Amino acid sequence: MTDKPKFVYVVFIAAPQDKVWHALTDAKATASYLSGFHVETDLKAGGASRFQKGEQVLNRGVVLACEPPRKLQVTWKPEMGDFASEKPSRVTFEVEAMGAHQSKLTIVHDDFESGSKAAGYVGEGWMRVASSLKSFVETGRGMDLLGAIEGAGGDRVRPARLRLCHLHPHDRGEALACAGEPRAHASVLGRHMAGV
Repeated sequence: MTDKPKFVYVVFIAAPQDKVWHALTDAKATASYLSGFHVETDLKAGGASRFQKGEQVLNRGVVLACEPPRKLQVTWKPEMGDFASEKPSRVTFEVEAMGAHQSKLTIVHDDFESGSKAAGYVGEGWMRVASSLKSFVETGRGMDLLGAIEGAGGDRVRPARLRLCHLHPHDRGEALACAGEPRAHASVLGRHMAGV
């Protein structure tokens, strides 16, 4: 029996497989549903993958498998805080055509080290990303992922929202203390998505 967590998310999308694949693998497209964060990936085995906003890199990875338009597998290595010392985990995206105009996207995040702190932050993160990707592909507009963390006025982080985002209690105070700073938004979302 292993104590290593494994997260599996499935979403059905009213779009063909190639359109979902493009949304997963095009840096400009990823920025449209990741609230300005984007993922740049060299789509070949051994290629680099980076989750970043501007020059701030939150996660780095290496492409383990790339089989367009159905499978992308990367390592996922947080570059910040307590997570930076952990070994990389693994994220697998599988896009299955469900007829000509629908797809099934499965996201599996696994291979965490035992006792991983990053695994505790994955929680709701991939569900939000998958939902935002679905909205973007189907409507051309992604969800506001920062809005899930910010208060309604956009100027303050509400503790209730932070709990929904599965931020750990020791991070709540730090996030509240710096929530008015523009860089804090990247920090709070980055911490939330560090394991994502």
